[in-house]
Amino acid sequence: MTKDKKPKNTAIITDEVSSLINVISLLDSYRINRCEDFRWVDNSIKKGKFGQKFRRVWKDARKILCKIARMPSSSRYIVRLMKIREFILFFGFAFPTTFMALSLIYAVSPSSLPWQPFPGFLSFIAILAFAIMLLTIIIPRYIDRKIAIFMEKFYQKDPAKYGNLHAQLKFIVQDLIFHVCRSIECLNHDPTKFRIKLYNIDYGGIRLLKKPSRVRKFYIATPELRKNRERESTN
Repeated sequence: MTKDKKPKNTAIITDEVSSLINVISLLDSYRINRCEDFRWVDNSIKKGKFGQKFRRVWKDARKILCKIARMPSSSRYIVRLMKIREFILFFGFAFPTTFMALSLIYAVSPSSLPWQPFPGFLSFIAILAFAIMLLTIIIPRYIDRKIAIFMEKFYQKDPAKYGNLHAQLKFIVQDLIFHVCRSIECLNHDPTKFRIKLYNIDYGGIRLLKKPSRVRKFYIATPELRKNRERESTN
């Protein structure tokens, strides 16, 4: 990607760099068939964020993401998992919200509740709400992992066909990484202030900071500026 001709405020460019890093993580996740929601990118573009160069790149990238996400959608197994995931996310939002309302009513006017609260009612609500919120974080991630494994097996049936889509994404991600590096260098910012979440690390222009752990399944990297890469190559 090349820079847009229209000059921009430094704060705006810094914000766009942070947003581009999120896009990089999004596109990279699709390379391992983790199909995350990308509507936030569409909304950002509608609000005027990003330049014309990126919008053209996103138009092509979006088509690839849709193809990857659409291919196994006819599987009943995937559809069932996605419905479970949606229900858990909805329940995880609705349940704590309802109990927070009940606890507020209990605190203001206990007699207005349709039943007689038992001792330790508020403590029970707080613990239950916390447990449910925790489950809404863990279970959807587990389901995403199950979907990714299924999709990986699905794509392995015809690697020549589906592998090309992943290769195209890798090319786009690499281009975006170099663009981010150039932007950070032009702004004279510290690259370590920007962290990139990646499932794949076969890119140039990145410095690996953290490897995956039992809890975190992705790498943490930071953009590596060209001058730093050249310095290392001469050593």
